[in-house]
Amino acid sequence: MVSQVSRSLTPKANIVGIDADVCRAVAAAVFGDAKKVKFSQLNAKERFTALQSGEVDVLSRNTTWTSSRDAGMGLVFAGVTYYDGIGFLVNKKLGVSSAKELDGATICIQAGTTTELNVSDYFRANGLKYTPITFDTSDESAKSLESGRCDVLTSDKSQLYAQRSKLAAPTDYVVLPENHLQGAAGPGGAQRRRRVVQHRQVDPVRHAQCRRDGHHLEERRGRSQGHQEP
Repeated sequence: MVSQVSRSLTPKANIVGIDADVCRAVAAAVFGDAKKVKFSQLNAKERFTALQSGEVDVLSRNTTWTSSRDAGMGLVFAGVTYYDGIGFLVNKKLGVSSAKELDGATICIQAGTTTELNVSDYFRANGLKYTPITFDTSDESAKSLESGRCDVLTSDKSQLYAQRSKLAAPTDYVVLPENHLQGAAGPGGAQRRRRVVQHRQVDPVRHAQCRRDGHHLEERRGRSQGHQEP
């Protein structure tokens, strides 16, 4: 799920998860009300355009923090909210137990993500060949794996486990053991929003408790294990 804080203060209910909680925490810090937030759902290709154009104020999703994005897109990365690593999801019938056995594989990848470059680097470094097939959304990629159009689905490991759970026969698939950063981003010059996000990154449980008790939101430092995203 993609969620961003935007200038509109119209709340949208029933959106949950760490990305949504980051947005609500920012709204609480800026407006004094965690409900004053509007969520806009975008795919990976749309997210940066929406942020750069001012359609949204804060991008909170699994967006890898890279030097090129930091320096070349006019964006300000406020901090890391989740650590993850690239992974590979395959059908057990493929008979592989390591990504190093994927020479010649057809790989489904979500377009507009760093996964495209990371996969290319990984296969080149290991002397392997592959054929990429790109899709606009992660759901399209997962359906193509399930239909047999590709041998492998690659993305963040957290996303792979989520996609596997939605397949018709999830136990038929396995995430291979092999394994860069995600955070909340904002347009360049938005230094106040950057400071707010940096000081209001909270875990969902603590955030909920703070709202119930009426206390100020507390800071936290990410403790998730792992290591990238698209």
